[in-house]
Amino acid sequence: MSLARDPGLQPERTSLAWNRTALAMGACALFQIREAFLSERPLSIIAAAALTSAAVGVLLIGRRRMLELQHTDRRAPSAWMIKVICACSVLATSAVGWVMCSG
Repeated sequence: MSLARDPGLQPERTSLAWNRTALAMGACALFQIREAFLSERPLSIIAAAALTSAAVGVLLIGRRRMLELQHTDRRAPSAWMIKVICACSVLATSAVGWVMCSG
């Protein structure tokens, strides 16, 4: 006996959450890019690149996750997705913290 998949609103909420997260990270990246151009410090440029790559990574993984939820049975995100998101978050947070603390 196979159970019919209930599409519900969960895939839509998940997609919106990924998009909001990517948008917030993108906004922070834009502010950091502006700061990097104004200060011309190498650390600011590194932080801007880290934030931009993290925002793009979150957006791409969110899109993939949305497709997985729409076309297959509901399951937990794969281990590599969790590792990439954690690495992007740690990298972006560390880069911005490093820039802010270095004055």
